[in-house]
Amino acid sequence: GNYKILPEVWSPVSEVNIKLSDENYKLNAFRYAYYGMKDASAEYSTESSIISITPDGVITPKKEGTAIVHVTFK
Repeated sequence: GNYKILPEVWSPVSEVNIKLSDENYKLNAFRYAYYGMKDASAEYSTESSIISITPDGVITPKKEGTAIVHVTFK
């Protein structure tokens, strides 16, 4: 048969273009759980000096470049 691996991430964004003038750009990732499990909220982090990001996903760009954002589900 076919089986799904949990968790499943819905509406994942693999790449976002943000301008330096953009403020409070918010990322959203959702985990959808099956079989009576509760949904989990996402927590965001980065090791980049290009942006700052709050744990709830609000990005503030600091300079031009490319940054990697890590998403962890609580």
